[in-house]
Amino acid sequence: MKTLNKKTLIISSYAPPSIGGAQIMTYNLFRDFQPDSYSILTSFYNINSFAAQNGRWLSGKYFFYDNPKAGKESYNKQDGGSAGKRSLFQSLKLAAKRLGFLKTVLSIPAVVGQIMMIVRSGPRAVKQNGSQAILVLSDYGPAMIGGYIVHKITKKPLVVFMFDLYKGNYLPFFGGFLSVIFEPLIFKSASRIIVNNDGTKDFYEKEYGGKISHKINIVYNATFPDSYKPAAEPAKTKTSFNIVFTGQIYWPQLGSIKNLIKAIREIDKPDITLEIYSPNPKDYLKKIGISEDSK
Repeated sequence: MKTLNKKTLIISSYAPPSIGGAQIMTYNLFRDFQPDSYSILTSFYNINSFAAQNGRWLSGKYFFYDNPKAGKESYNKQDGGSAGKRSLFQSLKLAAKRLGFLKTVLSIPAVVGQIMMIVRSGPRAVKQNGSQAILVLSDYGPAMIGGYIVHKITKKPLVVFMFDLYKGNYLPFFGGFLSVIFEPLIFKSASRIIVNNDGTKDFYEKEYGGKISHKINIVYNATFPDSYKPAAEPAKTKTSFNIVFTGQIYWPQLGSIKNLIKAIREIDKPDITLEIYSPNPKDYLKKIGISEDSK
């Protein structure tokens, strides 16, 4: 994959150190790259204070499309400063999650506003860091569409990393509408389409046939053992266990988490508790059936 040998601008709505599976995969993919070989264009306000202080930052330079004057150091303020504030578009996204009947309406300015900010900031980031290629990480629309337009403006090769489906995913109405229009255009323009499993590769080859099959590469997800300490001694019999889940909760995880809660309820011994650490608002989780009294 010669394109990724070039100095690359990564465009992502949610980048490390944000909490989530795609963010961990992104960190694992780029953690050993030289800092000057890539840069990241992402949302300042999608990295909450906890993730900023405790998560894993990549070593490359960060550009924030919704707070152009900010840098990594902006999150180190202890006075509840800029890292604690929300942008207008972040507020709209949260409101859309909480107010289901306004989800369709509020998703329009939330998506369009972020696309505009990416298009405004992207060419500047390309020029400032001397980027020779653009890598877009799949999301609900802003990064996919914004990155595609930045590619068209700058004429830099485009690579798309599909952590999940784009068109055909359970996106808000407006995001889903845009995906039908833009996915074929993005795939046509991309020099490489990276997926993380054979099923996704087969799906897209059936969807688009020979038009894109030669562009698809599989990069399997990796977990590095250095994140985990070896057992100091053989495991002992325990009477209680604690299961911890961290990350976003929406339709892909919802069924499995509810099944886990149901299984825990039905187990008498040993005693099992479930702890969930999620950036989703509590009222949103309660609405989809997950609350502190669920266990």
